[in-house]
Amino acid sequence: MVLQGKKYNMRSLENPQISADFEENMNIRIESINENTNTTSPHVNTYWEEIRDTIKPVTEEIVGTGNTKTKNQWFDEDCQIVTERKSEAWKKMQTRKMRITT
Repeated sequence: MVLQGKKYNMRSLENPQISADFEENMNIRIESINENTNTTSPHVNTYWEEIRDTIKPVTEEIVGTGNTKTKNQWFDEDCQIVTERKSEAWKKMQTRKMRITT
């Protein structure tokens, strides 16, 4: 079972109050980053990490997360084993064909 990454409940931004709260909170936090960043020579990666580390918690806090679904729920360990066996059988068949034709 493979879990997908976090999904945010972006539909909640259709609510004007939530959208306004999100925008206000983001503006406040990004202004804070701009004030605390060395403006003479900010390193791009450092600046990006600060913004990224701001966006994630604000989004989780205001927007919330959606339902995390698993990818390929039907493909379990048994399917993996059968697929590997099928692949091995295919490889053996291909090598036999090569020996016959040469």
